[in-house]
Amino acid sequence: MNLDGIDWRRLKHAYGRATAIPRLLREAASDDAGQAGEAVERLESVLWETEEAMVYSASPAVVPFLAELAAAPRTHHRPRLLRLMFDIADAVWELEEIAALGGDSDLLNFPAQLEWARAARTAVQAQAPTLARLLEDGDPEVRAEAARILARFPGHDSDPLPALQDRAAREEDVGTAASMILSVGELARRRRQRPVAWLRERLRAARAREVRVAAGVALARCGAGLDDAACEAIGAELRAERSALDDQPWTSSQGRAEFLLSALSDDADTHLAVAVQALRTTDSAERLKALPLAGEVMLTWRAGPQTLLPSLVELCADPEASVRIAATRQIVQGGPRIADVADRLAELLDDPEAEVSGNAAWALSLVGDARAIPTVTAELAEPRLPIPIGRALEGLRGAAQELIPHVAAYLRAPRQNPELPGDTLIGVLIGLRSWGPRALPLLPELIGVLERGTAVPACAWTLGTLGSAAAAAVPHLRGLLEPDADPIARDAAAWALWQITGDAEEPLRVLGEGLKGGLSDHAVELLCGLGDRAAPVVKLIRRHLKSSLYGTGAACALYRITGDAERTLPRLIEGVEATPVGMLAVQCLGDIGPAAAPALAAIEEIATSPRVLATRIEKDLIATDLAYRDMAVAAAERIRR
Repeated sequence: MNLDGIDWRRLKHAYGRATAIPRLLREAASDDAGQAGEAVERLESVLWETEEAMVYSASPAVVPFLAELAAAPRTHHRPRLLRLMFDIADAVWELEEIAALGGDSDLLNFPAQLEWARAARTAVQAQAPTLARLLEDGDPEVRAEAARILARFPGHDSDPLPALQDRAAREEDVGTAASMILSVGELARRRRQRPVAWLRERLRAARAREVRVAAGVALARCGAGLDDAACEAIGAELRAERSALDDQPWTSSQGRAEFLLSALSDDADTHLAVAVQALRTTDSAERLKALPLAGEVMLTWRAGPQTLLPSLVELCADPEASVRIAATRQIVQGGPRIADVADRLAELLDDPEAEVSGNAAWALSLVGDARAIPTVTAELAEPRLPIPIGRALEGLRGAAQELIPHVAAYLRAPRQNPELPGDTLIGVLIGLRSWGPRALPLLPELIGVLERGTAVPACAWTLGTLGSAAAAAVPHLRGLLEPDADPIARDAAAWALWQITGDAEEPLRVLGEGLKGGLSDHAVELLCGLGDRAAPVVKLIRRHLKSSLYGTGAACALYRITGDAERTLPRLIEGVEATPVGMLAVQCLGDIGPAAAPALAAIEEIATSPRVLATRIEKDLIATDLAYRDMAVAAAERIRR
């Protein structure tokens, strides 16, 4: 290594001048594996910063020496040296993305960072001949790492694709062969080539599952799609406890399952087909591994419930209780399409495993299926199953008349099973909020909850949803406005009084300072519901209109209170997104009509996206997302009129 031809004092690494680099490189070449390992670790820390994918002025200069060390058979830790070369070369992508967006970065001296990253990538590309020779190295890890780097460089003077294909076809190490085929797929994607016939041959002829999986993923990356054989292989790989792909270059940084799903084309049909295949195993242990995958895919794609619920409900016949429990846990996430498998779920209401029968009842209740009512009423009388009883009541609001006697009895004498999570009374009160006027017969019992002083905030919020019909609760709510009352209960009572009486004067003595400070999503929803009855707070809301945090909510509330489209329209357009307040903005824009045309593209994206857009913090994620979709469809139609 001719290290003396470089003025290392003029170059910098992560911690200052690069004068120590020659010593570290010589130590990395040491016959002592421990000393060499410490030197390589130090080189990793000074030449490339993981968090920000940063490189330094010394990084390009070091690359030829890293390649020389990696090519020497006596060098220790050669795969690590090649991984460092890969990371140095790859830093440029994130920086160039920032540059394309205008160079707005928190990185110090961003232009220099970008220049160093580009120089580092060029330096690694210059080592392509050495990397090509390493495809024939005696160490399978070295071969795999060299292939991964070559996959990042489509090549100018020479095309590495034929060499990669030739070596992959001859590779005897299963993990390395799979890694090489993944490299072929990546290189082909970058060059927009489609070695489809070659990849299909690997998929058909390979004995090892991992090699077939790699060919299937490479086909998807090339845009060729997946057949049943590829989906079956990938499904089996996702269920496998161990794999030759584990710790290979392509999977080591994120894990095998996450890599495979992210590497597949960004296409709902591909992901769903793989999930269906993963569920088709007859082995109970493998089914347990496949079920979380299916649930994740179902929560990712809007077509997921329709495609996967039939397969999930089939697994509810498994003799293993653990499989039935896991399957029903995924089914309860299925949203309105649960109704498609309701008859099969009803059969599980008598399952000897309490969690299975409980999940089945919960799922049925979410789609308003009356067959869940006996289980729900039994739970109100004696909680014993892990059912979120409030969400069950929300789903069964259409059967309110039948449920009211049981809910009333529960509210008079709430029962809590200490072995079950959550506070059952609070859950029941939250569930009743969706009933609206249907809950009015429960007014005496709700007032009784206030009088006992239990779950007061939740009870006050529920009383507010009854509107003026809950006038009998007003004296009890006013008693909660005293200065020494619990502040959460005081706020809830103030909002409830405003909704019941329509008079803002008294509530605003409690809520005024809070509204000056900001607008929570819940406050925005309540203000929108109050409409012109919230006129006394218009001045308070207007001060938030230009806020980056509260501006969308303020615009929604102001439009609903005043009808002022001219002032609120710009913020409403900016605020379109699949969130609770973002969808309030969508509904406002739909009411505004053609003048909201600049928001159409964003609204139609919500309406037509194949992905589930609601965030994972939403309860009943799929049902919420479908509601968002329907709101967006309706708003877009009104705007186009």
